[in-house]
Amino acid sequence: MLIKKITVRTFLHPKRVFLYMLMVLFSIVPASVWAEKIVVVLSRALLPYEQAWEGFKLNTSMKVEKLDMQGDAAKGEKIMSGISGDSVALVVTIGSEATMMAGKYLGAIPMVYTMVLEQPKITGKINRGVLMRVKLKKQLETLNKLFPDNKGIGVIYNLHYSGATINEARKITKALNAYLLPIAVENVSDIPSALKKITRKEIGVLWSIVDATVAKPEAVKMLIQHALKEKLPFLALSRYHVKAGALAALSVDYQDIGAQTAHLSKKMLADGTSQPAEEPRKLILFINKETQKKMDIGNLPELKGIQVIAK
Repeated sequence: MLIKKITVRTFLHPKRVFLYMLMVLFSIVPASVWAEKIVVVLSRALLPYEQAWEGFKLNTSMKVEKLDMQGDAAKGEKIMSGISGDSVALVVTIGSEATMMAGKYLGAIPMVYTMVLEQPKITGKINRGVLMRVKLKKQLETLNKLFPDNKGIGVIYNLHYSGATINEARKITKALNAYLLPIAVENVSDIPSALKKITRKEIGVLWSIVDATVAKPEAVKMLIQHALKEKLPFLALSRYHVKAGALAALSVDYQDIGAQTAHLSKKMLADGTSQPAEEPRKLILFINKETQKKMDIGNLPELKGIQVIAK
Protein backbone atom coordinates (compact mmCIF):
# COMPACT_ATOMS: atom_id res chain seq x y z
CA MET A 1 0.00 0.00 0.00
CA LEU A 2 1.40 3.33 -1.05
CA ILE A 3 1.13 6.09 1.49
CA LYS A 4 1.72 9.57 0.26
CA LYS A 5 3.49 12.03 2.55
CA ILE A 6 1.46 15.15 2.77
CA THR A 7 3.14 18.44 3.84
CA VAL A 8 0.89 21.19 5.10
CA ARG A 9 2.20 24.72 4.86
CA THR A 10 0.56 27.66 6.53
CA PHE A 11 1.16 31.16 5.40
CA LEU A 12 0.43 34.13 7.67
CA HIS A 13 -0.61 37.37 6.14
CA PRO A 14 1.81 40.25 7.02
CA LYS A 15 -0.96 42.05 8.94
CA ARG A 16 -1.56 38.94 11.04
CA VAL A 17 2.15 38.67 11.79
CA PHE A 18 2.16 42.29 12.99
CA LEU A 19 -0.89 41.74 15.20
CA TYR A 20 0.66 38.59 16.61
CA MET A 21 3.84 40.48 17.50
CA LEU A 22 1.80 43.17 19.26
CA MET A 23 -0.03 40.53 21.28
CA VAL A 24 3.27 39.02 22.40
CA LEU A 25 4.65 42.46 23.28
CA PHE A 26 1.62 43.44 25.35
CA SER A 27 1.76 40.12 27.16
CA ILE A 28 5.24 40.83 28.56
CA VAL A 29 5.00 44.60 29.23
CA PRO A 30 2.94 45.89 32.20
CA ALA A 31 -0.29 47.60 31.17
CA SER A 32 0.60 50.77 33.08
CA VAL A 33 3.49 51.41 30.68
CA TRP A 34 0.98 51.91 27.86
CA ALA A 35 -1.46 53.98 29.93
CA GLU A 36 -1.55 57.68 29.14
CA LYS A 37 -3.38 59.15 32.12
CA ILE A 38 -2.28 60.48 35.51
CA VAL A 39 -4.77 60.46 38.37
CA VAL A 40 -4.28 63.19 40.99
CA VAL A 41 -5.98 62.56 44.34
CA LEU A 42 -6.44 65.46 46.79
CA SER A 43 -6.87 64.73 50.49
CA ARG A 44 -9.33 67.59 50.81
CA ALA A 45 -10.06 71.00 49.28
CA LEU A 46 -7.57 73.12 51.23
CA LEU A 47 -6.11 76.23 49.60
CA PRO A 48 -2.45 75.02 49.79
CA TYR A 49 -3.48 71.71 48.18
CA GLU A 50 -5.37 73.53 45.43
CA GLN A 51 -2.32 75.73 44.79
CA ALA A 52 -0.13 72.64 44.51
CA TRP A 53 -2.66 71.14 42.09
CA GLU A 54 -2.57 74.29 39.93
CA GLY A 55 1.23 74.13 39.81
CA PHE A 56 1.10 70.48 38.83
CA LYS A 57 -1.54 70.99 36.13
CA LEU A 58 0.39 73.86 34.53
CA ASN A 59 3.58 71.79 34.27
CA THR A 60 2.45 68.48 32.81
CA SER A 61 1.56 67.62 29.23
CA MET A 62 -0.18 64.34 30.06
CA LYS A 63 -3.90 63.79 30.43
CA VAL A 64 -4.79 64.32 34.10
CA GLU A 65 -7.87 63.38 36.09
CA LYS A 66 -8.40 65.09 39.45
CA LEU A 67 -10.25 63.33 42.29
CA ASP A 68 -11.00 64.66 45.78
CA MET A 69 -11.27 62.50 48.91
CA GLN A 70 -12.93 65.41 50.74
CA GLY A 71 -11.26 64.22 53.93
CA ASP A 72 -13.41 61.07 53.87
CA ALA A 73 -11.51 57.80 54.43
CA ALA A 74 -14.32 55.67 52.98
CA LYS A 75 -14.37 57.80 49.84
CA GLY A 76 -10.59 57.59 49.63
CA GLU A 77 -10.70 53.78 49.82
CA LYS A 78 -13.31 53.70 47.05
CA ILE A 79 -11.22 56.01 44.86
CA MET A 80 -8.03 53.97 45.28
CA SER A 81 -9.79 50.66 44.74
CA GLY A 82 -11.30 51.96 41.51
CA ILE A 83 -8.01 53.01 39.89
CA SER A 84 -6.89 50.56 37.23
CA GLY A 85 -3.40 50.14 35.80
CA ASP A 86 -4.94 49.46 32.39
CA SER A 87 -5.65 53.15 31.92
CA VAL A 88 -3.59 54.91 34.60
CA ALA A 89 0.19 55.32 34.31
CA LEU A 90 0.74 57.12 37.60
CA VAL A 91 -1.13 58.22 40.73
CA VAL A 92 -0.19 61.53 42.37
CA THR A 93 -1.40 62.15 45.93
CA ILE A 94 -1.66 65.62 47.45
CA GLY A 95 -1.66 65.66 51.26
CA SER A 96 -1.00 63.03 53.90
CA GLU A 97 -4.52 61.53 53.94
CA ALA A 98 -4.49 60.65 50.24
CA THR A 99 -0.88 59.46 50.51
CA MET A 100 -1.64 57.10 53.39
CA MET A 101 -4.72 55.80 51.57
CA ALA A 102 -2.72 55.15 48.39
CA GLY A 103 -0.02 53.36 50.35
CA LYS A 104 -2.65 51.11 51.90
CA TYR A 105 -5.09 50.41 49.07
CA LEU A 106 -3.51 51.33 45.74
CA GLY A 107 -2.29 48.43 43.62
CA ALA A 108 1.08 48.18 41.90
CA ILE A 109 0.64 51.44 39.97
CA PRO A 110 3.62 53.81 40.60
CA MET A 111 2.82 56.78 42.83
CA VAL A 112 4.22 60.24 43.53
CA TYR A 113 3.20 61.96 46.77
CA THR A 114 3.41 65.64 47.62
CA MET A 115 2.45 68.18 50.30
CA VAL A 116 3.39 65.89 53.19
CA LEU A 117 5.61 66.78 56.15
CA GLU A 118 7.56 63.55 56.42
CA GLN A 119 8.55 60.81 53.99
CA PRO A 120 5.83 58.14 54.33
CA LYS A 121 6.63 54.47 54.83
CA ILE A 122 5.43 52.83 51.62
CA THR A 123 6.31 49.24 50.81
CA GLY A 124 5.66 47.22 47.70
CA LYS A 125 5.14 50.21 45.42
CA ILE A 126 7.43 52.31 43.24
CA ASN A 127 7.21 55.78 44.75
CA ARG A 128 8.79 59.22 44.96
CA GLY A 129 7.68 62.46 46.54
CA VAL A 130 8.12 66.12 47.46
CA LEU A 131 7.87 67.28 51.08
CA MET A 132 6.25 70.55 52.13
CA ARG A 133 8.39 71.28 55.17
CA VAL A 134 11.41 73.52 55.57
CA LYS A 135 14.40 71.66 56.98
CA LEU A 136 15.00 72.28 60.67
CA LYS A 137 18.57 73.34 59.97
CA LYS A 138 17.40 75.85 57.36
CA GLN A 139 14.88 77.35 59.79
CA LEU A 140 17.44 77.86 62.53
CA GLU A 141 20.13 79.12 60.16
CA THR A 142 17.65 81.67 58.80
CA LEU A 143 16.63 82.75 62.29
CA ASN A 144 20.26 83.17 63.23
CA LYS A 145 20.99 85.26 60.14
CA LEU A 146 17.94 87.48 60.65
CA PHE A 147 18.79 88.13 64.31
CA PRO A 148 22.52 87.46 64.79
CA ASP A 149 22.66 89.37 68.09
CA ASN A 150 19.79 87.59 69.82
CA LYS A 151 20.64 86.05 73.18
CA GLY A 152 18.48 82.97 72.84
CA ILE A 153 15.77 81.16 70.89
CA GLY A 154 12.63 80.26 72.80
CA VAL A 155 10.34 77.44 71.70
CA ILE A 156 7.34 75.68 73.24
CA TYR A 157 6.73 72.03 72.38
CA ASN A 158 5.01 68.83 73.44
CA LEU A 159 7.58 66.18 74.39
CA HIS A 160 5.34 63.40 73.08
CA TYR A 161 5.18 64.87 69.57
CA SER A 162 8.41 66.83 69.23
CA GLY A 163 11.03 65.42 71.59
CA ALA A 164 13.22 64.20 68.72
CA THR A 165 12.83 67.54 66.90
CA ILE A 166 14.01 69.49 69.94
CA ASN A 167 16.99 67.17 70.42
CA GLU A 168 18.00 67.80 66.81
CA ALA A 169 17.43 71.54 67.27
CA ARG A 170 19.76 71.55 70.29
CA LYS A 171 22.57 70.10 68.18
CA ILE A 172 21.99 72.58 65.36
CA THR A 173 21.86 75.65 67.61
CA LYS A 174 25.01 74.50 69.39
CA ALA A 175 26.80 74.27 66.03
CA LEU A 176 25.56 77.79 65.24
CA ASN A 177 26.86 79.08 68.60
CA ALA A 178 23.26 79.92 69.54
CA TYR A 179 21.26 79.21 72.68
CA LEU A 180 17.98 77.27 72.66
CA LEU A 181 15.43 77.55 75.47
CA PRO A 182 12.77 74.82 74.97
CA ILE A 183 9.77 74.69 77.32
CA ALA A 184 7.69 71.50 77.31
CA VAL A 185 3.89 71.42 77.67
CA GLU A 186 1.37 68.58 77.68
CA ASN A 187 -1.63 70.46 76.32
CA VAL A 188 -2.76 73.90 75.18
CA SER A 189 -3.86 74.90 78.69
CA ASP A 190 -0.20 74.66 79.83
CA ILE A 191 0.97 77.28 77.33
CA PRO A 192 0.19 80.48 79.32
CA SER A 193 2.37 79.37 82.24
CA ALA A 194 5.09 78.19 79.84
CA LEU A 195 5.16 81.59 78.14
CA LYS A 196 5.96 83.26 81.46
CA LYS A 197 9.38 81.57 81.23
CA ILE A 198 9.98 82.91 77.72
CA THR A 199 10.37 86.66 78.08
CA ARG A 200 12.64 89.27 76.60
CA LYS A 201 14.88 88.91 79.65
CA GLU A 202 15.63 85.28 78.82
CA ILE A 203 15.59 85.17 75.01
CA GLY A 204 15.82 87.33 71.91
CA VAL A 205 13.44 85.56 69.52
CA LEU A 206 10.48 83.19 69.65
CA TRP A 207 10.33 80.21 67.28
CA SER A 208 7.52 77.82 66.37
CA ILE A 209 7.81 74.21 65.21
CA VAL A 210 5.36 71.78 63.64
CA ASP A 211 3.82 70.30 66.78
CA ALA A 212 0.31 68.83 67.13
CA THR A 213 -0.28 70.78 70.35
CA VAL A 214 1.47 74.09 69.69
CA ALA A 215 0.23 74.34 66.08
CA LYS A 216 -3.43 74.47 67.17
CA PRO A 217 -5.10 77.82 66.30
CA GLU A 218 -5.70 78.76 69.95
CA ALA A 219 -2.06 77.99 70.78
CA VAL A 220 -0.74 80.06 67.85
CA LYS A 221 -2.94 82.96 68.97
CA MET A 222 -1.35 82.85 72.44
CA LEU A 223 2.16 82.80 70.96
CA ILE A 224 1.45 85.80 68.72
CA GLN A 225 -0.10 87.82 71.56
CA HIS A 226 2.83 87.00 73.84
CA ALA A 227 5.38 87.95 71.19
CA LEU A 228 3.67 91.30 70.59
CA LYS A 229 3.44 92.02 74.32
CA GLU A 230 7.10 91.18 74.94
CA LYS A 231 8.23 92.72 71.63
CA LEU A 232 9.82 89.43 70.72
CA PRO A 233 10.43 88.71 67.04
CA PHE A 234 8.39 85.57 66.30
CA LEU A 235 9.30 83.21 63.46
CA ALA A 236 6.05 81.32 62.87
CA LEU A 237 5.05 78.50 60.55
CA SER A 238 2.97 80.08 57.80
CA ARG A 239 1.94 83.25 55.99
CA TYR A 240 -1.42 83.05 57.80
CA HIS A 241 0.32 83.37 61.17
CA VAL A 242 2.19 86.39 59.81
CA LYS A 243 -1.09 87.90 58.66
CA ALA A 244 -2.40 87.37 62.21
CA GLY A 245 0.50 89.35 63.71
CA ALA A 246 3.63 87.18 63.84
CA LEU A 247 6.70 89.02 62.59
CA ALA A 248 7.81 86.44 60.03
CA ALA A 249 7.47 82.92 58.70
CA LEU A 250 9.76 80.84 56.54
CA SER A 251 7.50 78.87 54.28
CA VAL A 252 7.33 77.06 50.96
CA ASP A 253 5.77 78.04 47.64
CA TYR A 254 2.84 75.63 47.30
CA GLN A 255 2.36 76.20 43.58
CA ASP A 256 6.05 75.62 42.94
CA ILE A 257 5.82 72.38 44.94
CA GLY A 258 3.13 71.35 42.46
CA ALA A 259 5.43 72.21 39.56
CA GLN A 260 8.28 70.31 41.20
CA THR A 261 5.95 67.32 41.62
CA ALA A 262 5.05 67.45 37.91
CA HIS A 263 8.73 67.33 36.95
CA LEU A 264 9.29 64.47 39.39
CA SER A 265 6.35 62.59 37.87
CA LYS A 266 7.91 62.91 34.43
CA LYS A 267 11.14 61.36 35.78
CA MET A 268 9.16 58.58 37.44
CA LEU A 269 7.43 57.69 34.17
CA ALA A 270 10.80 57.70 32.38
CA ASP A 271 12.78 55.41 34.71
CA GLY A 272 10.23 53.85 37.08
CA THR A 273 12.40 53.75 40.19
CA SER A 274 11.81 54.70 43.82
CA GLN A 275 13.87 57.55 45.29
CA PRO A 276 14.04 59.39 48.66
CA ALA A 277 11.68 62.34 49.07
CA GLU A 278 12.82 65.72 47.76
CA GLU A 279 12.87 68.94 49.75
CA PRO A 280 10.97 71.98 48.41
CA ARG A 281 13.18 73.87 45.97
CA LYS A 282 11.72 77.35 46.63
CA LEU A 283 11.42 79.11 49.99
CA ILE A 284 9.63 82.35 50.89
CA LEU A 285 10.10 84.57 53.94
CA PHE A 286 6.85 86.37 54.78
CA ILE A 287 7.19 89.51 56.90
CA ASN A 288 4.51 91.57 58.66
CA LYS A 289 5.63 95.18 58.14
CA GLU A 290 3.20 96.53 60.75
CA THR A 291 4.58 94.18 63.41
CA GLN A 292 8.10 95.08 62.34
CA LYS A 293 7.28 98.75 62.90
CA LYS A 294 5.61 98.12 66.29
CA MET A 295 8.71 96.30 67.51
CA ASP A 296 11.08 98.99 66.21
CA ILE A 297 12.90 96.45 64.08
CA GLY A 298 14.94 97.99 61.28
CA ASN A 299 15.77 96.50 57.92
CA LEU A 300 16.37 92.76 58.12
CA PRO A 301 19.49 91.23 56.49
CA GLU A 302 19.13 89.91 52.95
CA LEU A 303 18.90 86.14 52.66
CA LYS A 304 20.49 84.47 49.66
CA GLY A 305 18.18 82.15 47.74
CA ILE A 306 15.05 83.07 49.71
CA GLN A 307 12.27 85.24 48.28
CA VAL A 308 10.96 87.92 50.67
CA ILE A 309 7.35 89.07 50.72
CA ALA A 310 6.74 91.94 53.13
CA LYS A 311 3.23 93.27 53.65
